[in-house]
Amino acid sequence: MKLLLDTPIWLWALFEPERLSSAVRAALASGEHELWLSPISVRQALLLVERGRVRVGCFLAATAQVPGLTLVTADARLIARTEYLVMANG
Repeated sequence: MKLLLDTPIWLWALFEPERLSSAVRAALASGEHELWLSPISVRQALLLVERGRVRVGCFLAATAQVPGLTLVTADARLIARTEYLVMANG
């Protein structure tokens, strides 16, 4: 099944999984479902970060830990983090 995650569900799954029902946690963790995210959710999350309502730390770099992804960046802070596969730009 393809699951489209609403912005709060996506953010809670990342940062506060205890806020999700056990059924939702199980569905997200099962690996049986394809998880989808709307570009609108990404924009909403960025607005929350800009307003200081959500702190994400190294959210982008953590995504690079997904198998098969290499982070391409010019951000020196991320390049310095050796736990991520990073291709520098510049």
